[in-house]
Amino acid sequence: MAAAFKDLCIDARDHQALADWWCSAMGYVRKDDAQPDPDDDWTRPLDWPVPIVDPAGHGPLIWVVPVPEEKVVKNRVHWDVVGS
Repeated sequence: MAAAFKDLCIDARDHQALADWWCSAMGYVRKDDAQPDPDDDWTRPLDWPVPIVDPAGHGPLIWVVPVPEEKVVKNRVHWDVVGS
């Protein structure tokens, strides 16, 4: 059976700022903002990974994950994106 693409994970020193940047660049929103539960006042801790989603439900779920280390080498992956 072939593998299927599920989620994308991005490591980031400042994961909160990078999540906001990708939301702005891709038209995504934080998952917690996209699907709020009116009966739940829980808030994701700031040091947890940030899931961002396409509000239309078409694009992949992206996790922006905090890491303690600074970036030291060139990116190993690059994204080809196109404006709409």
